[in-house]
Amino acid sequence: MTPVVVDADAVHCMRTFGLLEHVSKTPLPPLVCTGYVAHHELNPLASEVAAWEAAGLLRVESIPTRSPASRMRRALRERHRGIDKGETEMIAWILACSPTTPLVSCDVRARAIAAQERIVAWDVLDLVHEWLACSIVAIEDARRCVLPWLDDPKARWRPRDFDGLELTLRNRYQDAYLQPFQHRS
Repeated sequence: MTPVVVDADAVHCMRTFGLLEHVSKTPLPPLVCTGYVAHHELNPLASEVAAWEAAGLLRVESIPTRSPASRMRRALRERHRGIDKGETEMIAWILACSPTTPLVSCDVRARAIAAQERIVAWDVLDLVHEWLACSIVAIEDARRCVLPWLDDPKARWRPRDFDGLELTLRNRYQDAYLQPFQHRS
């Protein structure tokens, strides 16, 4: 599995639903976020962010002044007026430092801007699909974690196309192993 860049809303979603708890037990490439996201947008979770960093679950990438990523950040602000500062920094870091790394966000606009910049953009459910495919999360655990989306159509962070875990993944990916979905060992 490749590393992914996560924004604050994706981290809040994964934390709230218990997904981070499940993946912390499995060695995987760290989730990546930028300094602004880690130290400002996730500031209320500072002790947890530090613990995730220490455990190797999260890697925080800084954008030095006058770096290619810093120049890219300025260009993005000009191209996409009104873009959130954290999203600007993440997209700039990906473009300058790791162009094949997917961006994970619950924000539809952030994913649309990333896609315009030719970045692979996922929501949390796409990341869950990747973790299921790589046997990082068991299907039973994934089902439990996304229950709030099933119970409430207006639940926070819920993908617009969500209609149950397996059905939504089948509709999105049509993967053979989703028929029926079973945890692969």
